[in-house]
Amino acid sequence: MNLPTLVLLFAATSLSMNLLRAEEFAPSDFIEKTLRAMGKRGAKAIPPIVISPDARDFKDVEKEHQAWWERVLVQPALARFEARENLAWKEDAAKFLREAPLILFCEQSVDRPFQLSEKGHQLVTAGCDEPTVLLLAALADFRCGTDRRFVENCATKALKALEAEPTSKAILAYYANDLLAWAYQHGGFPKKRKGAVDKTIAAAVRMAEDGSFLPYEAEIFIRQLYWGSTSDELAAAMIDQAPKLPLPSWARLTILGRSEITVAWNQRGGGWASTVTDAGWQGFSEHLAKARVALVAAWKENPKVPFAAQSMITVVMAGNGENGETVQLWFDRAIAAQCDYTPAYTSVLWAYRPRWSGGHELMLAFGKACVATKRYDLDIPLTFTRACNDIVSEIGDWRGFYQRPDIADVLMEVSEGFVREPTRKHELVMRQSFLAVNAWLTGDCKRAASALEDLGGPLHAESLLKLESHRVTETQMREEIAIANSPVAAEVENALALYEAGNLTKAEAIFRRIEPTASGVAKEGIREHLLVIEIEKNLIRGDWVTLPVSPDLRGWLQRGGNWSGTPEGVLVNTGTDTRGAIVHRARVGPDFEIRVQYSVDAEGKCCRRCDILFGWNDGFQEPYNIAAHGQGGKSAPVAWIGNKNQSDKELKFVKIPQEETNHMLLHSENGKLTFTINGKSAFSDLTPENLDFGPADGRVGIGSYRWCRMNVTRISKIEVRKLGTKAN
Repeated sequence: MNLPTLVLLFAATSLSMNLLRAEEFAPSDFIEKTLRAMGKRGAKAIPPIVISPDARDFKDVEKEHQAWWERVLVQPALARFEARENLAWKEDAAKFLREAPLILFCEQSVDRPFQLSEKGHQLVTAGCDEPTVLLLAALADFRCGTDRRFVENCATKALKALEAEPTSKAILAYYANDLLAWAYQHGGFPKKRKGAVDKTIAAAVRMAEDGSFLPYEAEIFIRQLYWGSTSDELAAAMIDQAPKLPLPSWARLTILGRSEITVAWNQRGGGWASTVTDAGWQGFSEHLAKARVALVAAWKENPKVPFAAQSMITVVMAGNGENGETVQLWFDRAIAAQCDYTPAYTSVLWAYRPRWSGGHELMLAFGKACVATKRYDLDIPLTFTRACNDIVSEIGDWRGFYQRPDIADVLMEVSEGFVREPTRKHELVMRQSFLAVNAWLTGDCKRAASALEDLGGPLHAESLLKLESHRVTETQMREEIAIANSPVAAEVENALALYEAGNLTKAEAIFRRIEPTASGVAKEGIREHLLVIEIEKNLIRGDWVTLPVSPDLRGWLQRGGNWSGTPEGVLVNTGTDTRGAIVHRARVGPDFEIRVQYSVDAEGKCCRRCDILFGWNDGFQEPYNIAAHGQGGKSAPVAWIGNKNQSDKELKFVKIPQEETNHMLLHSENGKLTFTINGKSAFSDLTPENLDFGPADGRVGIGSYRWCRMNVTRISKIEVRKLGTKAN
């Protein structure tokens, strides 16, 4: 998702707030209003989506944006470094300036700009100090989410250069400070973030006044205003500032209305209805009422832009519609202004969720109406895949869902439609990758194999994200596809059924019998099953069993992070400043012991950490039941046990020094945990709250919330013992 689209979704996404059911969300009068706002529910309630031939779409917006960034970003930067001599990076920087805005500000781009980010890194390494180039490089990296420190360094250097250029536009300071706020937040520097947020808000006001946007560019101003990480604070400030901005009245009202929505949800809070105070409900109601007044007025003044109408979808959904207003009414008004305005489509999907008294069939019906437009030159048909993703996130059973004929047929129609679309030839690798993944999801392994053959290489990074959301790796998918298209498919299915039932001996016998007759990826998949069965048979005996590490990481499932294995059996993580986990396929269960040793090659006293993951299986949403040991920055090393949903305030930290090589031992039995590090007890017979020990087929692994990019972490001697077996 690109920056403008990401930010213009803020009003819709901020509504989630971990709410699950309308009846748990609000009083009965709210529910009654919501039901009226939904109108009729069900497939028959969704009218066709009509797009007139002369409808405005993202290409029209892009043309307007292109003229703006050429004037404000590109030409001033070119003028600055064209006047300088002997710049080795000048030609590459000029190309980057032309290329980057087209990618970063494209509303239809769903591709994370890894190649653009790499070019930005190369320019910075070559010594480029042009502030606009630095900021565009930081924006690209922000989009990829790969290197917080790179973003911070680029933004800091850009700000310093801008201070020496008093005529520079405030939009550049806005970018720089918002990027810094994001970097400080993810680096754990709240005071620095507060300073960056204040400067972001000040720059937002200045950029409405200093020529960053001409009077007729108010629409572009709004698109740029909400792309960043400081939306909540910006919204609170804009309630006071919006009426004073030198913008057309409709633009001021739009900013005010969107800000009131954000503040309304902040007043209410993100907890269950029972946790909301009377003051919270009052503030919620008052600010939504103000939002409605401002947004309706904005739409009446200028119905040719989609922002106010899209924001009204969320207002009506929350029970603040009047005079028969419905979600459908405001959606129609939004797409009349821009037929493919993505936030309008995603806002409707959110409003149609069961928690808002909608339903999954209503979401699917809306998605199918979007497919019926057949506008594969636009993102409109993707609404169906988004609906599927949203539904699966709530029901969990993704295999059963995607193999419903009514789902499978439409999903393949969408996937093939994007592959065939001539205007998307530049996206062909990504679209073929999604075709392969979606065909596999629907159970059509023959079509998936054909798509992989057409692809002729690894899956595109964006399609890998979809696999990861279902806890599946590319290797697993390819193995399943290869086996399903092989002569041994039926026997493998039989063996897997025996394996799932716990009959390891019979499953192993089948795999060993058919392994010589298999070939290619199918053979590799069978060997992987045999490896896991051998480990599990040893675990049943109660032995300490080594989880083997090989250069091809056979037996391990990667869940983010940069992992490799050595011939000596060492698991290596090369830090990328992102979270990452790697889990072994062997089933351990809730009662076990695991011991590992780790060491960190770090530049100076940087963040060093290693976590043991446990209780993980394919049905869990996140593999973050952890027993952790580490330190951040200059803080003292500590140990803790918890899960990723717990805040620091809920956790207990025990100081345990780090050594050159650290030995961790975790004992889990009968709901109690004992955690020892370097021979020192951190926790003994701990019964943690809010921690699920997992099912009988739970797995273990290694992970971290953030593997520091300055570190190389080596994990070795990973050994597991299953407790509660006959041998014990």
